[in-house]
Amino acid sequence: MSGSYKYFVLYLNVLVPTTVATPDELFIHVPKDVKWRKLWITAMRRADPLSNKTTAFVCEDHFNLEQDMENYVKFQIMKEGPIRLRPGVIPHKFIFQKSQTTAHI
Repeated sequence: MSGSYKYFVLYLNVLVPTTVATPDELFIHVPKDVKWRKLWITAMRRADPLSNKTTAFVCEDHFNLEQDMENYVKFQIMKEGPIRLRPGVIPHKFIFQKSQTTAHI
């Protein structure tokens, strides 16, 4: 991907990739909608609350982009534009640390 990069830190706490450390990594916005934000936070097993005003991101490693994106083919061809997830998709690929408990969605 070309162009300028903003510095983002991943919301999960396992490896903490950033746009500087992993510039080719895609970062997906955590939804602003309260219901969906809560579902994402639960799926990510986050104990700390995330303000509804906080802009947060999850890296592509926690999705199967080919299946989870509505515009996957177009995005692969164009290499730019918005990432549009299919309705109802939440982060679902995780390797949790032993100290984290099971999430119930």
